[in-house]
Amino acid sequence: MTKSLRDAKANELFELTKVAVTATTGTLPTATGAQVIADTATPTVVELLKLCMELKAQLDLISN
Repeated sequence: MTKSLRDAKANELFELTKVAVTATTGTLPTATGAQVIADTATPTVVELLKLCMELKAQLDLISN
């Protein structure tokens, strides 16, 4: 991978992590570094939300 392509990919990741995640009711789950999905054929909304928060936390780490 060339340096310019790597820089372009890094910039794309940075732009993705600018997304603000808020909750109007209740609280969002916090990233713990792990996520278990009990049944991958039918994940629950809560499991998917936790997975999204884990991924966002990882993207935030690499973009800083």
